[in-house]
Amino acid sequence: MSRMHSLFALLSVSAVLFLAGPLSCEGDSESTTPGPGVDAGADGHVDATQDQAADTTVETAKDSPAESAPCPAGDTLCGVECVDLETDPSNCGGCGVACQASDVCGNGSCATWCPSGTSNCAGKCVATEVDPSNCGGCGKTCKPGELCSSGACALTCQQGLTDCNGTCVNLSTDNANCGQCGQACPTGEVCSAKSCALTCQQGLTDCGGTCVNLSTDNANCGQCGQACPAGELCSAKTCALTCQQGLTDCSGTCVNLSTDNANCGQCGQACPTGELCSNKACDVACQQGLTECSGLCANLGSDNLNCGQCGHACVGNTACSQGYCVVACPLGTTDCSGHCADLTADPQNCGSCGFVCPTFSHATSTCSSSGCHAACNAGWADCKVNINGCETNLENDPQNCGACGNVCPSGFCSSSKCDLIVFVSDDAFTGNLGGIAGANAICVNLANNAGLSGTFRAWLGDDTHIATGPTSSPHGAYRLVDGTVVVADATNLNSPGDLLHAINRTQWNQPVPATPGQCCDHAVFTGVVAAEHMSTGKNCDNWTNGASGEARMGSAIATIGNTWTSTCWSSNPSGCAAPAHIYCFQK
Repeated sequence: MSRMHSLFALLSVSAVLFLAGPLSCEGDSESTTPGPGVDAGADGHVDATQDQAADTTVETAKDSPAESAPCPAGDTLCGVECVDLETDPSNCGGCGVACQASDVCGNGSCATWCPSGTSNCAGKCVATEVDPSNCGGCGKTCKPGELCSSGACALTCQQGLTDCNGTCVNLSTDNANCGQCGQACPTGEVCSAKSCALTCQQGLTDCGGTCVNLSTDNANCGQCGQACPAGELCSAKTCALTCQQGLTDCSGTCVNLSTDNANCGQCGQACPTGELCSNKACDVACQQGLTECSGLCANLGSDNLNCGQCGHACVGNTACSQGYCVVACPLGTTDCSGHCADLTADPQNCGSCGFVCPTFSHATSTCSSSGCHAACNAGWADCKVNINGCETNLENDPQNCGACGNVCPSGFCSSSKCDLIVFVSDDAFTGNLGGIAGANAICVNLANNAGLSGTFRAWLGDDTHIATGPTSSPHGAYRLVDGTVVVADATNLNSPGDLLHAINRTQWNQPVPATPGQCCDHAVFTGVVAAEHMSTGKNCDNWTNGASGEARMGSAIATIGNTWTSTCWSSNPSGCAAPAHIYCFQK
């Protein structure tokens, strides 16, 4: 029966109950959703017995106020839909917990790949060996009445079972068909090894006329009549404060939810007559890799109560590994070929033993929450989410300088800092620049016309202002428009000295034109005395006089010392009338 079929059955029951009138709140059934630490359990298979049970619930809802379970065993009701929290990418590990579009959901965790033994079917990690909805491959659904076994749909009973009037039974243990179809055991006897007998089955002991399991019975722990003290549980024939690894406390008894017929997948969930519990799901026979031991499906390679063979239990602090009792791994770890691994964090055993996280470019592979991830190396980042690994170099990428998405207006990035642009104006001007504010506006206009983005300011000093560069260092070097480095650290402009290259290229990346009639070649208005960054009185009346006056100047072809900003000053009374260039620095 599909998940939606179960939900429609519940809605039908609710409708009938609503019409029948108010119900008492006493005796409401508890939620069957597995608690923390308990796997959701089922592989998606729901048999015909559950279909009949749901149909019967709908037909008799008027006679009984009890509600049926809202979802099939192993599923959880999220909103109005029954989902498997182990595999649903929209509800991975909890309702509403959605995986990223590129991830899949396996074992209740989002990851890039499915765990070993499962396949990615529309974002869900499923076992195609046994899943009737994906039998042998994604989307291959078995017909009603068929089962998925070893990746194939089949009507016949699995190995070890016999068809008795349309029901697959185990002639070795079925009380109604003991040894042959239709041969029932008398009252008080049980079927063991195809024969009805008064004695207890293998693995059980007669204690005062009751067949008990000395490995787990709290009243007969290790031997008949030896009861565990209050607060302790019987596990592997020894009274202890907690159940051993792999077992769960169900009402004071340590049980294996993967194989216990009375507690299959969760405490209190019993398998119907004729079915066995295998891998936390009720089925007509043990699944591949499991062995029937006195009516229980056991993994002889890892079952602490049936280690290597039926009935051979591991005791003390040992656990079953590859059919041998060995020292158990600490809680939270798993024995992976003799190595106790944390499957939630071990990149060599991520999610399952032997699953190694792949390598990524410029990154270290890590395992977190049972999923593989990449930890980027210093200076690298994963700025392109559609590419695996850390492909972006934050040291020199102008589109991602120092951090993803940090774009450098200059188009240059070095040491994770955006470099800045400096140019000398292609035009020459008289001393009437409109003051420093007017000169700044000239620089902005020249840069915009040349397609240079960002904010530009003129390098000028007057009677009250000094020429200055950046005072802090969020930026890298100053470069010409062609990328040539002028000064490696922009803050060094505050202490003028030698340049690595002359500021001799215009905003159009052209050589600076000469300036005939000025006190130096390729003259640039600055108003700067190197030691003071300004020159009182030699600034064309604070850059408002283009007819007369004196001005400090630098040379656009100079690099040594302070000559680039303070080469000469025009003593000619009409020096401010002779055109000169200006420096424009990006801020």
